[in-house]
Amino acid sequence: FNVRSEKANIFEGFHLNPQFISIMGIILLIQVVLSYIGGKLFSCEGFGLRGWAVVIALSITMIPIDMIRKALGRK
Repeated sequence: FNVRSEKANIFEGFHLNPQFISIMGIILLIQVVLSYIGGKLFSCEGFGLRGWAVVIALSITMIPIDMIRKALGRK
């Protein structure tokens, strides 16, 4: 999401690209499925709500970090 736009608001115009939203939904679904049924093939195992909360929290931290990067890059 961060590389979609050079503006501070990474969600600006997000709704104007339904293909992007569909692809991101498919990627999310595949990641969840593989984390639970990937098993021996991908050397992984599923984790509970706490694990997903950590993943989401760490992912969200990239938004303010990218906003700082963009602000510093404009100078």
